[in-house]
Amino acid sequence: MVVRGRAGGALPLVGHAHRFLVDPFRFLRSLPARGDIVDLRLGPQRVVMVCEPALVRQLLVDDRVYDKGGPFFDQLNAVLGEGMVNCPHSAHRRQRRMAQPAFRRDRLPGYAEVALDRAVALAGSWRSGQVVTVFDGLFALMAEVATETMFGGLLTAADRAAVGADSRMMMDALLVRMFTPPGLRRLLPGARRFDRASVRLRRRAVELVAAYRASGVDHGDLMSVLVAGEDWGSDEELVDQVVTFYVAATETTASVLTSVLHVLAHNPSVQGRVRAEVLANGPATVDSLDRLTYTANVVSEVLRLYWPGLLLTREVTEDTELGGHPLPRGTCVAYSPYVLHTRADLFPSPDSFDPDRWAGDHGRPQDRFVPFGAGARMCIGDRLARIEAVAVLAAVVSRWDVHPVTGPAFRPSHGITPHRRGLRVRVTAR
Repeated sequence: MVVRGRAGGALPLVGHAHRFLVDPFRFLRSLPARGDIVDLRLGPQRVVMVCEPALVRQLLVDDRVYDKGGPFFDQLNAVLGEGMVNCPHSAHRRQRRMAQPAFRRDRLPGYAEVALDRAVALAGSWRSGQVVTVFDGLFALMAEVATETMFGGLLTAADRAAVGADSRMMMDALLVRMFTPPGLRRLLPGARRFDRASVRLRRRAVELVAAYRASGVDHGDLMSVLVAGEDWGSDEELVDQVVTFYVAATETTASVLTSVLHVLAHNPSVQGRVRAEVLANGPATVDSLDRLTYTANVVSEVLRLYWPGLLLTREVTEDTELGGHPLPRGTCVAYSPYVLHTRADLFPSPDSFDPDRWAGDHGRPQDRFVPFGAGARMCIGDRLARIEAVAVLAAVVSRWDVHPVTGPAFRPSHGITPHRRGLRVRVTAR
C-alpha cells in the first residue's frame, strides 16, 4: 500500500521553504518517514514529493504524463532555454537524436584524453604544501575541458572566464528564485546582474553558432556535430543546446569532483586504494581508465552520497494517479536522487562511504540508484561524466597526497547545485 503523507513544519507564506533553505539535506531525508508520497509547499508552489523508488522510476519512464516542468525547470529555463535537459516531451526525442552522434562510444576517448591532459596540467601547477580551494580549481578545469571538447578551444581565455562567471552566478541564484513569486523576483538582490548574465551567455552562444555555420568545417568537437544537424527547429533551439551542454559539463561535474577530493582527504584508506590501483596500471592514459574499477566505484559512491543537486520537478500533463493516489493535471511532482540514495532500507549504512558496495555482482541497481535519471530522458552524457571524473582523479592521486583543511562536515551553498564551495584541501608531493 502506497502511503501519502504531509511534511511538517510549514510556515505561512513560505511553507517549507525555510526548512529547505536552512538545511536541505536534513529536510529531504526527513520526508520518507512521512510517506511514499509527501505533500509539501515551497514558497508559493505546492509540490508532491515522491520518495519510493518504484514510483520514482514510473514518473521518470513515463515522461509524456510526467513532463519536464515545475519550479525547478521553470527557473532553469532562464539559463538553459529549452535545451535537451529542459525541453518538453514533444521536442526531446528529436533533440536527442540530433545530439546522439556527439556521444558515440568512438568519440568518448577523445573527450577523455582532453580531460586527462588538462587534469595533468592542473596537478602539475600545484606545489607541495599548497592549500587548494577545490571547487574553484575544478570548475576552471572543467570549463577548459568543456570549451575544448565542445568548441575546439575557439573561446579565448577571457571568454572562458566570463562565460564561467556568468553561468556560476546564475546557477547560484536559481534556488532562491525558485521559491520567490514571479512578481517579486525583480526585487531579489542581484536580479539585474542575473538578467545581464543571461543575455551575455546567450549572446556568446549565438556568436559561436554563427561562426561554426560560416566555417563549414568539422572540428571533431560536439559543436560540429550539433551544427551539422538538419532537423533543428531554429538557431535559437541550437543555442539552447550549447548553453545546456556547457552548464552540465562544468557545474555538475566540478561539484562531483569536489566531493571526490573531499572524500579522499578524509578517507586515507580509500585514497590509498585509489592510488595503488592507478599506479598499478602505469601512467594514467585513456586506455588505462577502463581498468580503474575501484576508482570508478569511488565515483559511483560519491554520486550516491553526494549527488550534485537537491531535487528535480516534473509537471503532470493529464489527470492521472500514482500509487493509487490521484494527481490532477498541472500537479508539480518532485523527486530527489539524494533521498533514495540515503535511505537505510535501500542502501545499508547509508552514511558510510563504501565504494565496495558497487563491487562484484552488486552492480548499480537501476530502481534506486538514479544519479543520471532513467528512461528516455536519462542524461545523454552519463558515461562521459564518469570517464572524465575517473581521468581527473587518476591525474591527481598519481602525483599528490590530499589532506583535509576544512572539516568532514560542510554546509552546502544555496544554489540548485549545492557546491562544497568552501572546501579546501592541502596537497603534498608523494
